[in-house]
Amino acid sequence: MVKSGNQTAIDQYLEDTHSTTIVEGGNTYYILHDRSEYYVYENNNVEQSILTDGIKELMNKTFTTGEEKVNGKNYTYEEFDGSSIFKLNATPLNQEGIKTRLYFNKKSELVYVKTTYENNEELVGVEISKDVDNSLFEIPADYAEN
Repeated sequence: MVKSGNQTAIDQYLEDTHSTTIVEGGNTYYILHDRSEYYVYENNNVEQSILTDGIKELMNKTFTTGEEKVNGKNYTYEEFDGSSIFKLNATPLNQEGIKTRLYFNKKSELVYVKTTYENNEELVGVEISKDVDNSLFEIPADYAEN
């Protein structure tokens, strides 16, 4: 997840697919990298404060810790039960069985958030920095609009 001013970009990894949601100028752009295409939802601002709101919700919950390899690297994590605040797809009616993991690198920086429910996983990359690469808010020129 990247935020700069009124722009937000969220990378999502679900099974073997990679998508990016970009919010800027009052519109939402949903990019499907494996299909080299994107969709535009005009006058539609998805929630841009998902990261800070989600962490505030988790602050008073108990958690377990562990280690796991994500995208080829080892990370420590904190796992919380019953929280779907970071879930990007429609939330199931039953919150039971939902788990959220916050992954940290060796510098204790948050790098991923994973939500698991039923037999599904959603992985969101997080980078917290004052320096933002503006190309992260661009749609690749060779992608088709649908």
